Amino acid sequence: MADQSNLTIGGIGADPSGSHPIGSLNTEWSESVSDACIKYTANTIMADPGASSADATDTYYSDVLCVGPLVNGMSFEIGNTGNAQITACWQWYNPATSGKDADFSMSADGKTGTFGNGTWTDIGSAAQNYSLNYLTPEITADALAMAKGTMLRVKMVVTDAGSDGVAAGLVTAGVAAINAAFCMYPLNQEVLYNEPIVAAYSGQNLSGSIGGIGADPS
Repeated sequence: MADQSNLTIGGIGADPSGSHPIGSLNTEWSESVSDACIKYTANTIMADPGASSADATDTYYSDVLCVGPLVNGMSFEIGNTGNAQITACWQWYNPATSGKDADFSMSADGKTGTFGNGTWTDIGSAAQNYSLNYLTPEITADALAMAKGTMLRVKMVVTDAGSDGVAAGLVTAGVAAINAAFCMYPLNQEVLYNEPIVAAYSGQNLSGSIGGIGADPS
């Protein structure tokens, strides 16, 4: 197809189709679907930062995973980082809901702006061997996540415990664990039944028209 980027639509300017992302937003995550759930698995979500300096605490974050509303029963897993100086956990994004513009800040030009006035919140506690965590509405923090959360990421914290730094090889092993993280999004198994209009009004005269637009289309 010929380049259409310079075409106008009804005299209002160039074709806008190239001005927004097309396709999956989760390019660094693999998705698989079963009858029970959707599994999102990390696919190089974090680059290897290399060694950590003596006495330093360095925090790194993965690429974001957009899943839509977080739901009851979602589970989160990260493999063992291999060293107690390297901990990790999943996080959910808590958008700002108060104040002017809430989670969006408009630039001075009135045309552009940035999202991100909210806070990233840990799911469970960061650990060397992050245990399987489930969201459940009985836990206040989880209920908030399910009420407001739609985006996720993984956090890794490297803390030197011996004033000698954390070797590159150890950090590489930690990043490998991050890049194998996954979460499970349970699918709604509820079966809904909508009775057809004709069946609902069985026995009645349905041969007329509705609002003058023709026969009942049901």
